Amino acid sequence: MLNYLREGTDLSAEEVRGYRSGYLPRQRRAIESGLRSGEVRAVVATNALELGIDIGTVDLVCQIGSPRSIATFLQRVGRSGHTPNSKDGAVPRGRIFALSRDELVECAALLRAVRRGRLDRLKSKKVSKTESVQSQLDERLDSNNIHIGPSDYVPWQDDNKVAFIRMEGRGFGGVPLELELRLSVQDSPNSAGVVIDAVRCAKLGLERGIGGPLEAASAYYMKSPPRQMRDSVACDLTEAFIQGKDSASDASMEAVRSTAGE
Repeated sequence: MLNYLREGTDLSAEEVRGYRSGYLPRQRRAIESGLRSGEVRAVVATNALELGIDIGTVDLVCQIGSPRSIATFLQRVGRSGHTPNSKDGAVPRGRIFALSRDELVECAALLRAVRRGRLDRLKSKKVSKTESVQSQLDERLDSNNIHIGPSDYVPWQDDNKVAFIRMEGRGFGGVPLELELRLSVQDSPNSAGVVIDAVRCAKLGLERGIGGPLEAASAYYMKSPPRQMRDSVACDLTEAFIQGKDSASDASMEAVRSTAGE
């Protein structure tokens, strides 16, 4: 595709660049800077579009081949339509170029699902995962500075979960810092352990005649608890609850409420 754009259009080699997550940081920064300044007119990217690259203004996203999932398609197309002067309601623009008849049928079904709004589950996952991360920060990040993009089920990943994480910050003297990492875990053993401990806490609450949500345990084990709190605080409160130290737990919960401004 990169060669086709360079040879089959009036764009020069410098105006069409390739981009992938394996590039060195200085290479990625040069491409990102060129795209923002307008020196680079088109970028051929792989899954880098899903990693939150700083690509500035994009007019149109062209998806070559089936994206295979609604979430992937929307995540990529959603990178377009954000100009410095764009107002609320700006619409991202994207096109899919199917590479076979089978893909054409698949893409038609995908677009129909998008139009019918079959994304409620992904939307709720995005909210819950974003709030889970925000709850661990000293200061809540502006919505423009945080992006959590959950995917739907990927069959070939089976029980494996993969997270791509990119963090940006500044060190001493305002020197920019970037961190990119890939986290891969087996989902069911982790989930099973969490659910078992949550059920045990629920049983303790039942035996002690406690009604309503167990706020500390909910915050420690779940992404969308009634009350978000730091993992370290939720862990201490949950341990206190398990050991039956209600007075310590109550005092700690009051501290959490005071911190939250209640």
